[in-house]
Amino acid sequence: MQKQININFSLQLVGISKQFLITFQNENRIRFFKSSKISTQLQLKTIINITNICQQKKGIKSKSASLQIGKLLLTKHYSYSKSFKFMSYSAKTQKSYISQDSLVFKYRDYIAGCLGGIAQALIGQPFDTIKVRLQSSTGQISTGQCIKNLIKNEGPLAFYKGIGSPLICMSGVVSIQFGVFQRVVNAFKEAQKTKFLSTFQMGVCGSIAGLFACSVLSPMEHIRIRLQVMQNSIYNGAIDCAKKIYLEHGLRGIYKGLTITCLREVPALFAYFGSYHGVLRAIQGAYNNNQQELAVKCAPLVAGAVAGIAYCTFTYPIDTIKSRIQTDNFVNPKYNGIVDGFKKTIKAQGFGSLYKGYGITFVRGIPVNAASFLIFENVKALIEENAMY
Repeated sequence: MQKQININFSLQLVGISKQFLITFQNENRIRFFKSSKISTQLQLKTIINITNICQQKKGIKSKSASLQIGKLLLTKHYSYSKSFKFMSYSAKTQKSYISQDSLVFKYRDYIAGCLGGIAQALIGQPFDTIKVRLQSSTGQISTGQCIKNLIKNEGPLAFYKGIGSPLICMSGVVSIQFGVFQRVVNAFKEAQKTKFLSTFQMGVCGSIAGLFACSVLSPMEHIRIRLQVMQNSIYNGAIDCAKKIYLEHGLRGIYKGLTITCLREVPALFAYFGSYHGVLRAIQGAYNNNQQELAVKCAPLVAGAVAGIAYCTFTYPIDTIKSRIQTDNFVNPKYNGIVDGFKKTIKAQGFGSLYKGYGITFVRGIPVNAASFLIFENVKALIEENAMY
């Protein structure tokens, strides 16, 4: 939690018998961080306005030298210098900080989520291609055989078939998920007048975020899945696929499978965000949230991996039927709705067919979500650390 401190003070110094320390707002030349007695990061809105005084009294023309002298004087004579360390200032680089009023700060959750989504797409695409092939197959085939056939018949680049759609859209989807999730969390806290939500409440916030994300996720997954199961060049990439589907079947064709996508995402993101924050809090609590501990630094990796497993485990049968519905024929569909899809799949191939490809999805969920949460947490923290409070 950031603490805002405003300090007004003056100091008489040998050779400079004039007030040279003043407090004013909206400047960021020098910042103080981290009290030796307080673990919370502190940022002062206090700026040492000594440049002109040094130039006038001592004839020093260099702004950099003036600031360095001011820092030296403060370190030598001012008692607060024992508690606060100077950081992140360079007169040469003129480092600037992010304003709280800037879009970058206001939408930091969306920005961090966007970068996490790109990581998800790049890491997860090969795993997802195999998963969709296994889910859509009508016969019995192992994961190893599926990989072998894919490389033999279509080449290694086939693992990244349809990458254009998730690379563009996944960044938007995850951005919405994380951004809306944080907005809902803040709304819950404000409504309940509390600073802490239970793990269950965090899960509920995740479900709401998942519902919002389906507006982008459903058409993105529909296009990606069609490209992944395609062995002949019917479509020339994600954009061509979306264009042809829209021209032939309209917006309804693009959003084929929207209902079952919502049925999957609401419980899946409940488990996703609920398990993530549950594990994260457990690790941080075990080490008193000491940021110097390696376990605390790696907590987002571990919690993210657990969240990824939870996400796919509880809703995988729904995801299997979703894949079959979204790859079904537009004109003469095999499945007449979600319930019919479950009935025909179980009748033809047994209950176990609902978990086709679960093994590869389980493995996929670990690195994909571990990386996603780690990137999200670090990017968000970076923006907040460089914000001017």
